[in-house]
Amino acid sequence: MFYPPNHASQAPVGEAVATEHTLEERRAVLGCLYMSSIISSYLGQIDALRWTPYMEECLRIIRGRSSTECPTDEYFAYQVELQRVSRDLEDAKSLAAIPPSLYLKAVQARLDGIKENMSPQFLNDETLLGAVYFAELSIFEWLSQDTSLGPNAQIQRIEYLYKCLQTVKAAMESFFRILPAEYRSSSTSSIAPPATRLPPPATTKSRRPQTV
Repeated sequence: MFYPPNHASQAPVGEAVATEHTLEERRAVLGCLYMSSIISSYLGQIDALRWTPYMEECLRIIRGRSSTECPTDEYFAYQVELQRVSRDLEDAKSLAAIPPSLYLKAVQARLDGIKENMSPQFLNDETLLGAVYFAELSIFEWLSQDTSLGPNAQIQRIEYLYKCLQTVKAAMESFFRILPAEYRSSSTSSIAPPATRLPPPATTKSRRPQTV
């Protein structure tokens, strides 16, 4: 179980527990959540931290005070929100309670809401766009594999696959807009997510390297 700093369960019996957490502590909690989600998505070797009401509180406070104390907090808040959408999509794939199409429509609306509320200075940020494209690609990929589609399932799958293609194209165009000088300060986990949705190239006998 993950506890925030100064959580009551970590304090000795009889010792007073602080109820106010600093912004640094809240950033650290959300940072751990973000990184564990990234590592879990790419390597699949650990379970990501679960979203809790305390994390919701941290995100709300950081977003609300970002313009006065640390302008980059707003940017960080969008990173956390977008990664949370992608993580929720991964977790939902193991559930079969509702048809994927119904769930994914709600996720798409949630993603659209994040984009609509995004500050103008971040709308063309390639790192945030990479996270948006990754989430959209996950949605369209899952919809293209939905077995609960109606009588026009084949046509719908083609439409979703075409949307996948458009999303990959937009993601690659966004990637190539990044200046070479900016690569060294960009995280691979933030600019290359869409590539993780692409299947590996098919291997045939004719393509295998010959033994000399």
